[in-house]
Amino acid sequence: ASVLPLLLNLNKVNEDTCKVVIDVLGDIRDPRAISPLLTDILGADSLPETSAGFADNLRSSALEAIGKIGPPEGVEQVIPFLKKGNPLITFSAIKALELMKSPLAVPHLIAISAEKMFKRAALEALGVISDIKALPCLLIDLHSDLDNIRRVTLKAIVTLGQKQQGENKTIFR
Repeated sequence: ASVLPLLLNLNKVNEDTCKVVIDVLGDIRDPRAISPLLTDILGADSLPETSAGFADNLRSSALEAIGKIGPPEGVEQVIPFLKKGNPLITFSAIKALELMKSPLAVPHLIAISAEKMFKRAALEALGVISDIKALPCLLIDLHSDLDNIRRVTLKAIVTLGQKQQGENKTIFR
């Protein structure tokens, strides 16, 4: 019941209040919020750039709210934001996909993990999702020259192994 007033006021409040509304919508986790977040906040040219990139902060919050709401069909709506050219938006899209825990995100997270800037976040998301299709990517990064990448990768592999069932479980013995 509290979702509708929030949605009606999404574009009628100042930037700070809009950010709070977006965060609350994500915490409520009502699927009715997805469409307004996609069109009013994430839509092309939906937000004018006002103060110091605040529109990107709103977009980032909207992506994470969609991730919290988390319907699997939301994956396809978040994926384009992995390649928007803005690191804040890319990191938020990775986090949204991690929150959704959908195997549909795995190939896209594997692809973005090739970019050094996003590797750690993408590997963490792959660990949370724990889809066996991520294993080849994780095994490669287990041999990284960077300690933090090796640690994140090892954690992801352990989590992946713990969540496997049936014949996939035997791979981790």
